[in-house]
Amino acid sequence: MKNLKVKKLVVPLDEFLVVNKDTSLLEVILSLKEKKEKNANFHSTVFITDDRGKFIGKISILDILRGIEPKYKDVSDVDLSRFGYSEDFVLSILKNYDLWAHPLENLCQNIPNILASEVARDIDTNETVSTEDSLDLAVHKMVMNNYTLLLVEEDGSFVGVLRSIDLFFFICEQVEKCDLK
Repeated sequence: MKNLKVKKLVVPLDEFLVVNKDTSLLEVILSLKEKKEKNANFHSTVFITDDRGKFIGKISILDILRGIEPKYKDVSDVDLSRFGYSEDFVLSILKNYDLWAHPLENLCQNIPNILASEVARDIDTNETVSTEDSLDLAVHKMVMNNYTLLLVEEDGSFVGVLRSIDLFFFICEQVEKCDLK
């Protein structure tokens, strides 16, 4: 795949929801719901820009769920599943931090006051590739960093996204072409 370029599999940025950092989480949720109603195969990642239009972060569905429960800010920002913690340990965090005790009851009061920038994760330089980079490099970055997507740059601007699912199906197509008999 060294000769194959990232640009072959780029999903254009205009297929994703892009919002300003000051957009409320409520607006983000309602916009995603609207996108899903129009297209069942919508892209659920939301990109955040600053006031100048520069991309500064992204929000996944998990980030939204985490943002709905404000007490997650008190819990370390570590993805516990990577370290193989037992279910008992994970449940003890739920209990000890009193997570999800009332957030759904308080949802209507709290969610309009949460900004997209408060739940967004920064875009790391490792999460970007150029349209001219090889698919090999893209796969390597995804695997080594446990990313499901990479932002694609061209001439210093983000132009789209490379998703792991698209890479996977591209590889499936290549495997089907193999003479394995």
